[in-house]
Amino acid sequence: MVYIGLCLGLGDGFQVGDLIGAAVGSGLGGGISNELQRADEATLRALNLEWVNSPDSYIYHRKRHRGEAVRRLLLIMPHPQTSAPSTSFAVQFPDGYVACLAIADIANQLMFTMAGYGFDLDWVGQKQNLGFIPTDLGNSLPVEIWSGQNQHLVAIPYNTPHQFIY
Repeated sequence: MVYIGLCLGLGDGFQVGDLIGAAVGSGLGGGISNELQRADEATLRALNLEWVNSPDSYIYHRKRHRGEAVRRLLLIMPHPQTSAPSTSFAVQFPDGYVACLAIADIANQLMFTMAGYGFDLDWVGQKQNLGFIPTDLGNSLPVEIWSGQNQHLVAIPYNTPHQFIY
């Protein structure tokens, strides 16, 4: 949010007011998100915001899985409907839950959103590191095989500074 406010201020020359406006806007956005997280079902229904408590909502996952996502994952796993190998971007929460992301068209822009499904890591009995792959940022990421209970997937965990879940 702060970055958007700062970029909008560059059109007429950067001024101190642009920085203050960006900070205030960011604070309001975070405050709204926190209040939505605390709202009860009746309040959300009255505001037509029931979607906040659905698995498609990041606020739902943040509330249910003890806080903000702690890292991102690139997964190669069976598709939940067809079982064919597929890639999926995901985020992992503090309690270990992995929520998959989907690409949605929002206001004519493709954006990552919560896919509404994911999995707990309680089935993972073994994580085997296959090695590392280099990135264009000059670092290397681990490539792991997670296996257990006749299930397997390839995971590439990474931490990237970010303002959003994707």
